[in-house]
Amino acid sequence: MFKPIVIFSCILLFFSCTQQKNERKPNFIIIFTDDQGYQDLGCYGSPNIKTPQIDKMAKEGMRFTNFYVQPICGPSRTALNTGCYPMRVAEVGNIKRNHPMVHPKEIMLSSLLKQAGYSTACIGKWDMNGHKAGFARDDIYPDNFGFDYWFGTGSGNDGGHIDLWRNREVVEKKAGMDLLVQKYHAEAINFIEQNKENPFFLYLAHTMPHTKLGASEAFKGKSERGLYGDVIGELDWSTGEILKAVKEYGLDKNTVVIFTSDNGPWLVRGENAGSAAPLRGGKVTTWEGGVRVPCVMWAPGLIPKGKTCNEITTSMDILPTFCVMAGVEIPNDRIIDGEDISSLITGEKERFDEERIYYYYFLTHLQAVRKGKWKLVLKRPQAPEWCGFLAHASKWKLHDVLEIPEHQLYDLENDIGETTDVAKTHPGEVKALLQLVENARNDIGDYNKIGEGARFFDDEPHRYDAKKWITGSN
Repeated sequence: MFKPIVIFSCILLFFSCTQQKNERKPNFIIIFTDDQGYQDLGCYGSPNIKTPQIDKMAKEGMRFTNFYVQPICGPSRTALNTGCYPMRVAEVGNIKRNHPMVHPKEIMLSSLLKQAGYSTACIGKWDMNGHKAGFARDDIYPDNFGFDYWFGTGSGNDGGHIDLWRNREVVEKKAGMDLLVQKYHAEAINFIEQNKENPFFLYLAHTMPHTKLGASEAFKGKSERGLYGDVIGELDWSTGEILKAVKEYGLDKNTVVIFTSDNGPWLVRGENAGSAAPLRGGKVTTWEGGVRVPCVMWAPGLIPKGKTCNEITTSMDILPTFCVMAGVEIPNDRIIDGEDISSLITGEKERFDEERIYYYYFLTHLQAVRKGKWKLVLKRPQAPEWCGFLAHASKWKLHDVLEIPEHQLYDLENDIGETTDVAKTHPGEVKALLQLVENARNDIGDYNKIGEGARFFDDEPHRYDAKKWITGSN
């Protein structure tokens, strides 16, 4: 028979181990798709795309209806990883590019978590190196920004193939699209398995469903929505398998998973593009369809089940939110535009900030502002100079780049499709929002103005006049 002191010691040891397990920092997984529209999930109302795994994820977690990103790939990845509007973020040479070449002195979420003891991995599309397939400098690889491991591509897949990198070496040239989701998925599962005993951060930035599309044989021809639906079906499967792995390793009570997209659907791709319905516009526009995307957050026991959040939230919020949840100090030597929404996603609060402001930038051009339910769209010419390389008609649905002769005001609570301009009947709202626009121009900047809060490293900003700084080429 055990002596009482032995039994007591065993009990203490048990509770000590349990407490240590419960005190482990949470794991974080971001699944970031490319060009997936607001409606392109079953739980967001798709009539012909089946996504049973993500729908289940939403039932077990929280679905967001006002989640904002940037309208195009590189800037969207920059905002997510830095917690800042891309116009604020410093770039190599102090030149503002269409797709940012993020300065190595910028701080990303991965760096902050790595310093706190996290294992970190980026799998998929990087696209913060000036929209180049390769890397112009040694200090702009993912490992310079706190990622222990990277497997993926430096840029997009518009040509129908990509070079695949493992850390700083190309391991496969001109890889095709059909097996790409499977390759990323295998790397993600392997990373989770290898790091199941330690806190980890996995940033899974899928290339799909950016065109050109590709799906493996198991998913081809399965969706009534054609190849695009097949691709979404494979992404849905991958997401479900990742959640399954998290559960099997006993990590589900301590892992936050976010599924979202980098921008809206590239509508000019026709049947190979998604849908942003009931929103207006798509990728490369600042109508709601270009910047409002599906977002599902899942963490059983932490995020309440089956909830829908209608508050204004953004991809920039992820950095400060994860930092707070991990007990990591948010940088105080620079402006971070995102906000900590941990109390919102855990259900502690149902309302976050009724006066929250969101600025709509396309590349370097400030085009709109939202505060509460009101969105002011600023007047602009047709085919303006700020379009840069995207001025070519093949990149746009032409009705999205028509001239806006006067400022337009939309009530997004009652007019989600931005169909009725109410500026003339609400002049007070227009005036107030225009003041916010001036605040943003002075702080963050605009296509013809350097913001006072824009960051520069190495070189002084006065060495570049505003026009050259804003419109500098890659």
